Amino acid sequence: MMRVKKTVFYLLALFVALPSVATAGRVIQVSVSHDDGVYSLLVEMEIQADAHSIRKLLTDFDKMGLYNESVVDSSRWYSPEPQVVVGRIEIRDCVLFFCATLVQVQKIRELPSGDLQVTILPHLSDYSMGKSLWHIVQQADGSTRLRVEAVMAPKLWVPPLIGPAMVSNLLKERALSMMENLETLTRPHP
Repeated sequence: MMRVKKTVFYLLALFVALPSVATAGRVIQVSVSHDDGVYSLLVEMEIQADAHSIRKLLTDFDKMGLYNESVVDSSRWYSPEPQVVVGRIEIRDCVLFFCATLVQVQKIRELPSGDLQVTILPHLSDYSMGKSLWHIVQQADGSTRLRVEAVMAPKLWVPPLIGPAMVSNLLKERALSMMENLETLTRPHP
C-alpha cells in the first residue's frame, strides 16, 4: 500500500486515515506546489459536521492520530496564553521507496473569526519554517467549509522522482479520508 510522508502532511497533522462508509461531504480542491524546498498547499473541503466540533478536534493534540493516519505520536505541551495551544506531532509516511519521520512542534492560535493559525516552531521541529491558516466556516445547512492554506520547508531531502504531482494525488486521498474521519468522530453517539 502506497503512503506518503511529505512535508505537506504536517497539517495534515492535518490529512488522514481510516476510510469509513459513505459520506455526504466533499473535497472541493487540492493543490500542491514546490519551489526551492518550500511546499505550498491548498485544500478545501465541505464536512458534514458542525464547525465547533471540527475546531475542537483540530486543536486536540491527543486526538490527532484519530483522523490522521500519518500521525504516530502527538501530545499537548502547554498553553502560553488563552486561545493558544502548543504541542508536538510525529509524522511518518512513505511514497514508493522513500519513507521519513518528521517532528513538528506547532503553536495553534484560535483567531477571533474562529479560524486557526498554525505556526511550526523551527528550533524544535524538522522544518526550517511552516505556517498555515485553517478557515473553518459553519454553513447554513449544518455542514462546515474547511479551507487550509499552508507553506512549509522540511529539513529533509526528497528524491526528485517524488514530486508535487505524487503528493497532490495522495493529498486528495488524505483529504477525503480526513473528511470522513472528522465526520465520523463528530457524529453524535446514540
